[in-house]
Amino acid sequence: MYNFATMTRAKFIYYGTIGLAPSGASGSIYAGDISGFGWDNDFESRQIIGDYSGPFEGFCFGVGTPVAHLGVGVGQFHDPSWKIRGHFNYYSIGFSLLPGEVVSFRTIYRYEENSIEFYADKFGNVNKDKLISDILTGRESPIGLGILPTLALPGISNRRASQIGKISIEVMKFELYWKLHHIFSN
Repeated sequence: MYNFATMTRAKFIYYGTIGLAPSGASGSIYAGDISGFGWDNDFESRQIIGDYSGPFEGFCFGVGTPVAHLGVGVGQFHDPSWKIRGHFNYYSIGFSLLPGEVVSFRTIYRYEENSIEFYADKFGNVNKDKLISDILTGRESPIGLGILPTLALPGISNRRASQIGKISIEVMKFELYWKLHHIFSN
């Protein structure tokens, strides 16, 4: 999970419940965009932990092959206040009685201890090259397999590549805000 508001990355494990009667079971890999994160003005902010712990509610729908299920789909989620919200693409594999799926869900995320990576230094300078490299190669991604999903799965590669364009803007905003905040707070 990358948070451009704090220029951090952390690993989370999630668990939850589904809201519709299942017609099969599958595992999924997904990638998407999330908005609504804030920043507490600390260069080693741990705010990502609270912001991304949940609970979240959402839904997803997709299509796939029945029986030996290979599927693709899209989804969205939000926290109860709708401050944190996101959307995603996913690929799934498993078994299903139907050629499609519609799922509502509720999840909680648990932070994996000592997994925060800080991309900004104490002067508010962001290591943009490392951030870009980590996103494109999937470093510490639960998807695994390094850069392979970026090269082989359009839903993953498109999401990861779309982040690169955002990074320049988000880094510029972060560094400008950091400098202005420290000029006017002293």
